[in-house]
Amino acid sequence: MRRLLYACVFIVIASAAHAEGRPRGCPALWCGCWARLQAGIKDASFNLAKHWLVLRHVAERGDAPVIGSWAVMGRRGGGHVGKVIGVDANGNPIVKSGNHNRRVGVGVYPRSRIIAYVEP
Repeated sequence: MRRLLYACVFIVIASAAHAEGRPRGCPALWCGCWARLQAGIKDASFNLAKHWLVLRHVAERGDAPVIGSWAVMGRRGGGHVGKVIGVDANGNPIVKSGNHNRRVGVGVYPRSRIIAYVEP
């Protein structure tokens, strides 16, 4: 009985950790894959941030962040994508994204990193 209880506790803890980590089937650079799942996009070719640039642009680099859109960002060695959930006092987007410090998280990103704001 004790083993069963420990097994149940382990499954609950592991499931909770997985919910905030890389989803099953996503590549090592998983922000685009997480965003795809959140946006309900079934096309698995949207697994990387750069793939999001083909979507309809609602604003460009330097424009004010569009809350509710997806911010596609550049960075050395790749890119990043996440949902804009707010704007800080300096006009920088507050973004919820996958693979933010290896988990799902919220961060403020400089507007200068934004390539485009897109919508599926």
